[in-house]
Amino acid sequence: MRPEAHSNETRILVALDASPSSMDSLEMAVNLAARMRAQLETLFIEDINLLRLAALPFAAELDRSSGEARSMSEAGITSALQAHVEKLRQRLDWFREHRKIQYSLRTVRGDYLTEAMHADSDILFIYTSKRISMGEATDPSRSAAMRAARRRVSSIFTVYSVGDRSGKSLRLAVEFADNLGTELVIVLPAASDEVLESYQTDVAKQLGKRTNVRFKIANTDFAITASEIDKNGCCLLVLPKHGDQFDRAEINALRSLHCPLVLVG
Repeated sequence: MRPEAHSNETRILVALDASPSSMDSLEMAVNLAARMRAQLETLFIEDINLLRLAALPFAAELDRSSGEARSMSEAGITSALQAHVEKLRQRLDWFREHRKIQYSLRTVRGDYLTEAMHADSDILFIYTSKRISMGEATDPSRSAAMRAARRRVSSIFTVYSVGDRSGKSLRLAVEFADNLGTELVIVLPAASDEVLESYQTDVAKQLGKRTNVRFKIANTDFAITASEIDKNGCCLLVLPKHGDQFDRAEINALRSLHCPLVLVG
């Protein structure tokens, strides 16, 4: 499927950190940038909380395999982050040569999700699950195993309500589902039967004759909805940006997700 209304002026941004989890988002963002013939903006975020922790005199990391404690230092973490950025640049150079994309790369220091959400973009790729240590981030065997496990889940989810942004996010979710050959689950807000019927009619007009689609009714609490999506085999969640802000409860719900997230403005 070709994008319906994409242009090379669309700002595609992928937020990355030292976690191998974020590389899933990079691969998806590269694929979309190549199809759209758009420049890819990459933002590497140095985890300020990790650096603050490493600066403490008693800081140590517990290896999950051996159970041994390893000392941490701010200089050591900074050096590891710099090495990660260099590897990332090499990876992006490979994409530029083999996938014919143009990219920019910049680095900031701060909280991952906060910096990502405040970055200016039309399409934003995020990996929200932060449950990984620096040791795991630099272990290629663990990285490969984690990505292989995540690829076993299959469905793409999107949350829909009437509006231009929901329409854009729905079209992008359809494009991902088509390209990956997977099921698309459209989450509709809980409402009266008449309103739900109007939502489904509106969506059906945009979907055409696609059959690998199902609807799911959302809980009115976004945190509960996000948790249910996460438990139901989500390999990608596509959401419209509603304004420029999520409230604290919604941010916490997004932090708990274990699947990549795309926000469409």
